[in-house]
Amino acid sequence: MDVGADKNFAARSRWGGGAIVERLILRPTSWTRAAVCANMSADMTPEIRMLDDSLAPHFARLNRAWIERLYVIEPADEIILASPQRLVDGGGAVLFLLMEGEVVGTGDLQKLDETTAEVVKMAVDPPQQGKGLGGRIMAALLDEARRLGFRRAYTGTNGELAAANGMYLKYGFKPIGQRTSLHGYVRADMFYELQLNPKDRWNENDRAGYRRH
Repeated sequence: MDVGADKNFAARSRWGGGAIVERLILRPTSWTRAAVCANMSADMTPEIRMLDDSLAPHFARLNRAWIERLYVIEPADEIILASPQRLVDGGGAVLFLLMEGEVVGTGDLQKLDETTAEVVKMAVDPPQQGKGLGGRIMAALLDEARRLGFRRAYTGTNGELAAANGMYLKYGFKPIGQRTSLHGYVRADMFYELQLNPKDRWNENDRAGYRRH
C-alpha cells in the first residue's frame, strides 16, 4: 500500500494510533484518503431512532431549550414534554436523530384523527443547526406518517420563524387560513397542511446516508 512507501511510517506506527492518524491526515495518499473518508462517513451517518426509555429525556431537553429561548413553556407544551410516550400510545410517533451516537435532534407526530397527523415538537441542538438536520428529521417524520397510514400532515408555527416556515414550504406544505391553534398555543399563528401520498415514501436513494433502528 502507498503508506508503506513512507520510510517514517514504521517508526511512527510504534507510537500507536495517534501517530498513524497524524501521518494519514498530514501526508494522505489515494489509499489513505479513501480509508479516512470511509471511516468519517460511517461515523457521521445520521441515525434515526424511535422513542425508547433511554432517549425520552432528550425529547424534553431539546424542546425546552428552544421554546424557553424564544417563548415561554405553555400548558400544552408541559403535557407533551412530560410524557412523549403518550404520543406513541395515541397512534403517533417520536423520532430522534443521532450523530456519532449523540442525540442532536428530535421530532414527533401527534395523531389528530384517522387520516391526519400533526408534526410537532421538532428541535435540533443549536451547535448542529444550519446543517440540514431539521430537514432530515422532517423527511423521516413524513415517511413515518405515510407508513402509519396517514393521508394528511398538519403543523403550526410562528410566522416570524423564517427557518421553520421555509422548511415547511420546501417539503410541500401549503398555508391554510387557520389563525388559532388547535391546542391553545399562544405563539402559533401560521398553519400548514400537506397531502400525503403513500407512493411518495423514500426509495433507496433517498435513504442513502441514514441508519434507522
